[in-house]
Amino acid sequence: MQKILWIFLFFTPFVAQAETIVCNVVGVFDGDTFKCLTKNKVEEVIRLKGIDAPEKKQPFGNKAKKQLSDLIFGKDVLVNYSEEDIYKRLVGDVLFEGRLINQDMVASGYAWVFRKYNRDKKYLEIEAEARKNHLGIWSQKNPTYPSKFRRSTRKY
Repeated sequence: MQKILWIFLFFTPFVAQAETIVCNVVGVFDGDTFKCLTKNKVEEVIRLKGIDAPEKKQPFGNKAKKQLSDLIFGKDVLVNYSEEDIYKRLVGDVLFEGRLINQDMVASGYAWVFRKYNRDKKYLEIEAEARKNHLGIWSQKNPTYPSKFRRSTRKY
């Protein structure tokens, strides 16, 4: 019996427990990253989960930053997260007044679905609609995905 328990535990994936914080947005770095202050005055940097916005030096980079700022700057948001990335940012879903900001950024055409980490059908449908309507980044003929842009501008 003990052997079966060990086998079960070995093959059972460990899922990180999601946590929730409420914080006031005090800075927006770009279209998918911002800084906020919790009620305990702890500063957190948040990365919107499942999306990738243009870099600041890319076309629409500053517009994506402005869009995110217009949506959440100075507001109290709810962040559901279960991981930290390599830069120590909390990666999560951001909600304001019942709206999922991650999806709003994709819907407005200011972010791609980050397919490496997000295969959610709803996100893909939202992106397809923004693309069809030529919103934001989709008004360009061939927008460059942010990760490709980052690779092309790396300094060696």
